[in-house]
Amino acid sequence: MSVGGTVYNMANTKDGFTKFWVRDNRDRTCVIGDESNLRPKVSLGETIWWQSGKIYVHRDGKDVPFPKIGYSTDAGPKFTALSETADEATA
Repeated sequence: MSVGGTVYNMANTKDGFTKFWVRDNRDRTCVIGDESNLRPKVSLGETIWWQSGKIYVHRDGKDVPFPKIGYSTDAGPKFTALSETADEATA
């Protein structure tokens, strides 16, 4: 399982966090983060990575951290394209 990649799908969870599906080559992983204090929010196509309870997004030449919630998991085969909508995601 990877520890980062390109965001290809996102959805809000019931408790107000964001679930990110990321792809790194053939590896697909899912991670949940609290981007409530992050401006701007992470967008489809951006690259994120995580370590030690934080998710990082590269902005203005530096890695900007925000809290990671729980553990990353295998994303499964359901989400494979940027064109899929977050409505199809069960967060």
